[in-house]
Parts: sequence; C-alpha cells; structure tokens
Amino acid sequence: MLIALIAGLVGILRTKIWGKYIYLGSAAFGYLLAPTLGPTVEHAYSAAIYDLSSLAAGGAITLLLFTQSSFNKWCWIGPKFAAGAAGIGFKYAALHCASV
Repeated sequence: MLIALIAGLVGILRTKIWGKYIYLGSAAFGYLLAPTLGPTVEHAYSAAIYDLSSLAAGGAITLLLFTQSSFNKWCWIGPKFAAGAAGIGFKYAALHCASV
C-alpha cells in the first residue's frame, strides 16, 4: 500500500491522470484499514504531525476531486458571447485541452 501511495504522489507531481486515481484509491484503502489496526499510544508531537498530514492529505484529495486542473480533459475559457435563435446572450464555452 505504501508503494501505491508513493507511486500515486509521483504521478500527481508529474500531472498524470493515473496518479490521481492511484493516490485516491490507496488513500481510501488506508483510511478504511485504519480502524482495524487497534489502539495506539503516541507522543503528542508525533500525533500532532500525523493530524497535520491527515489535513494536508484531505486538502489534496479535495483539490483533486473538486477543482479544475491539468487532470481534467476540458479547460474553462469563460463566458462567450453568442447570438442564437433564442436571442442574444452569454453562453458558457469550454475548449478541449491537450492531454498531459
């Protein structure tokens, strides 16, 4: 599992789509596995660092899932003025980006 997590991080840093899915899968598997490991006793500093790393991982997962990034196949270019049969107005347009 650790190898998959590291491979996913490398893929994310190189903006590969497979890195996103490997990282998300290994992180989800790790969070699901954690309750089965039993109780642990940790020092306050190591517990604080673990909590901060969990927050950072959650932030990374949020950014991977809910933001426009180079992992997406479509890029946002903004509103485009369009005159159609229904009248004159603004239409949202998307431009296809090259895959990374």
